[in-house]
Amino acid sequence: EEDLFEEPFWADFAGKVQHAVDGGTLIRARRWGNIANGVLLGTTGPVALIISAIGLRLPQALLAGYLTALGGVIAALELDYAPVAPWVAENLSFLYTQPGRTALLAVSGGLAWAFGRTVALAALLTCGNALFNGYFHKILRFISADEEGEFGEGAESEHIPAGLEAAAEFAAGLAEGFGEETAVDGPPVRPTVNVGARPQFR
Repeated sequence: EEDLFEEPFWADFAGKVQHAVDGGTLIRARRWGNIANGVLLGTTGPVALIISAIGLRLPQALLAGYLTALGGVIAALELDYAPVAPWVAENLSFLYTQPGRTALLAVSGGLAWAFGRTVALAALLTCGNALFNGYFHKILRFISADEEGEFGEGAESEHIPAGLEAAAEFAAGLAEGFGEETAVDGPPVRPTVNVGARPQFR
């Protein structure tokens, strides 16, 4: 059976998609899509909470509170919002990975279906977004097939908290300031420390 993309129509269509969208745009679109998804869940959750409380459906009211919290967490992780994002990075680091984000969206979408028509649109969009995040690496490789290294495989790095990036920069500056050197064809050379000089950081 002939491959689908070997047919002229689909090959031409795939080429147009690859030229119309680049890897950087796709990464930014996913991030802002997740932010919008979190805001959507965070605003529809209280609506479901009020409706459930008026109807004296206390279990659903509790679930609505969880749904609101999950929406806030999704948006906070993408925005690196303190104190939520640093706490999650320290205690629930799995959520900072691509599978972790996908699982969080899938759980939120499944939970939203418990409220029926009240939040059906939010549930449908969240499940669709979870599916998109689950296949994001494959979509990114397809979009980036004709790009030369700028957004190839591995270009979509996991989101790293700002504190870790700052620590890495500090360590690099510290090593540079103390004049650490490495021999080309031999073992590492012991760093030379000038006691009277202050380290210079970038």
